[in-house]
Amino acid sequence: MMKQIFSLLILLNLSFFATAQEKVTNDKLAIGLELGFKPGEKHRNNRDGLLGFNLQYERAVSKSIFITGSAGYLLGNGATGILPLKGGIKYLFLPNIYATAEAGTMIVPSGALKPSLIFSPGIGFRIPVSSESSIDLGLRYDRWQLKPEKWHLMSIRLAYAYSIM
Repeated sequence: MMKQIFSLLILLNLSFFATAQEKVTNDKLAIGLELGFKPGEKHRNNRDGLLGFNLQYERAVSKSIFITGSAGYLLGNGATGILPLKGGIKYLFLPNIYATAEAGTMIVPSGALKPSLIFSPGIGFRIPVSSESSIDLGLRYDRWQLKPEKWHLMSIRLAYAYSIM
C-alpha cells in the first residue's frame, strides 16, 4: 500500500512540474451524484444499491491527460456510510470522451469495515455548457478489497464541472 501511495505522490509532483512549464488549461472541480449497484445474479433485487455524491479535482498535465483526486460519500440500504478517497488519471482520447483509472482507499467512519484498497477504471463523456464548465456523465467499475472478500460495484456518475483557476 505504501508503495502505491509513494508512486502516486511522485506522479502528482511530476504533474505539477510539467504544468508549471506551460499552462494548458484551467484546473477543474466537479460536484456529482453517483448511483451504484453490485452486478451479478444474486444482486438483481437492487437492495445492494448505493447512492451518494462526490467531489473531483482535476489538473491538466497536457491537453489530453489530467491528474485527478476525488472524495465522496456513499450510502446504501441499511449500510453505514462509505468514504472513498482516490487519485488517478483521466485521458481524453476524443475531444469530449475520456477513460479514467483511479486507485485509493475506502474508509467507513463507523468502523464497521476496515479501510480497503479501491481500483476504479471508467469511461465517460462531457457536454460543454460554456467555455468554463461542462456536464460530465461517466460509468465506472469499482473493485474494493475487503479482507477476506472482494466487492464489485458498477456506478453511474452525473456531475457539473467548472474551472476554478
